[in-house]
Amino acid sequence: MAAEAVLITVFVIVGNTVLRPLAGAIDRIPLNTKSTEAEYEIRVSTTPEAAAGVRKATIARLAAAQFPVADADTETVGEGRVDIVATLVNTAVDRAKLEKVVAEIGAVAGVESASWETSSSS
Repeated sequence: MAAEAVLITVFVIVGNTVLRPLAGAIDRIPLNTKSTEAEYEIRVSTTPEAAAGVRKATIARLAAAQFPVADADTETVGEGRVDIVATLVNTAVDRAKLEKVVAEIGAVAGVESASWETSSSS
């Protein structure tokens, strides 16, 4: 019985020692952003008066570029400023294409700034 316990312990220690470098190598492999799913948010700052039009234009531009919007919220940021936050449907995104669409949204009348950010999906 003691010999079996020692043998199993040796197998576990050797297995962990051998697999540790493999796990480290896998962790260092860069992610392919075109095939990795993440949560993308587009944040557009505007005035409260222009918010409805900017929200509509933002959703329309994203839909035209085939970035479906899962949710769009309006947040009051400060006096005279609101942010429209559009969350994209959880899909893989071409970041260069998204950057181009966000630049187009930034050129819409009434938009003070437009940006995007990403986070890992849960």
